[in-house]
This record gives sequence, structure tokens and C-alpha cells, in this order.
Amino acid sequence: MFRGVATVLSKLFNIAEPTSAYFGQKDIQQCVVVKRLIKDMLWSIKMNIIPTCRETDGLAMSSRNRYLNHQERKDAPILYESLQKGLYEYQRGNNDPKKIIGIAMESILENPRVTVDYINLSDPETLHDLDVIDKGAIFSGVIRVGKTRILDNLLLGMTAQDLSAR
Repeated sequence: MFRGVATVLSKLFNIAEPTSAYFGQKDIQQCVVVKRLIKDMLWSIKMNIIPTCRETDGLAMSSRNRYLNHQERKDAPILYESLQKGLYEYQRGNNDPKKIIGIAMESILENPRVTVDYINLSDPETLHDLDVIDKGAIFSGVIRVGKTRILDNLLLGMTAQDLSAR
């Protein structure tokens, strides 16, 4: 899935020999792959995951946002809002991924102008789907608003710093 990213970064890291690397949480799956690459290659690189920068309405900042028309721009924050509803359910003590995902899906599906590609709760080290949340999770989703693909994620039971340190 991320073979191209791993190949390019392997070449870059071998040439530049960095001691630190910085990646944005917005592309969290890529961060997990890069972290694993660093570990597998035994590089002495400190992986730093920077929290997602957001617009005032919560939409993750992205160059893709410029493709949204006025109505689509108003609809796009629904992904973040829906992930937050799932996060709130987790914070209330629910660690059932099906229930948390269901809450987010229900919220998104209230808007007929938005289609869901996926909503997922995955292991922060392997990216495998979770049956139960016991050591934190990546709560991610992708929706389509018009022709634009919007992606976002929240971390459950952990922070970007925690994920960097694992």
C-alpha cells in the first residue's frame, strides 16, 4: 500500500542520514509505515509526528480543500465532527470499535451530499482492524465531498507524541 513512500524515503534517508524526521498526523497511516521502516532498517532516526493543523471549523488543513466549492466546503467538516462523536463515546468508556464506528457513520450519513469511503479503528502499530480498543487506536476516515477526497483521523487513548515514542 505504501511501497512507493517506503522506497523514496529509504533512498532519502540513506543519502541524507537524518537524525530526526517529521511527519504530519493527518497522514497517520503513512506515519506508521515510516516508523516501521525506520525500526526495520535499524536507522537511528527519531520519528516525530506533528498534530494535524485545522481550520477554525475543524477541517484538517490540506491542499485538497481548495477544490471544494462553497457548499462542499461547508459539508467537509462533517468527517472531523463525526470522528469526534466516536472519540466522545470512547472517552465515556466504550471500547467497542463497532459501536464507535457506527456512531461516526450515522453522523456522516445524515448529510446526503457526502459519501463515505471508510471509517476505521486500527492498531497504532500494525494498522490492523481492532476488535477491542485496549492500547489506543487510530480512528480514521475518508469521505468524498463532491469530487474531493477528505481524510482525517483522531487518536483514541493516546497522543501523536505517544505514537512517535512507540
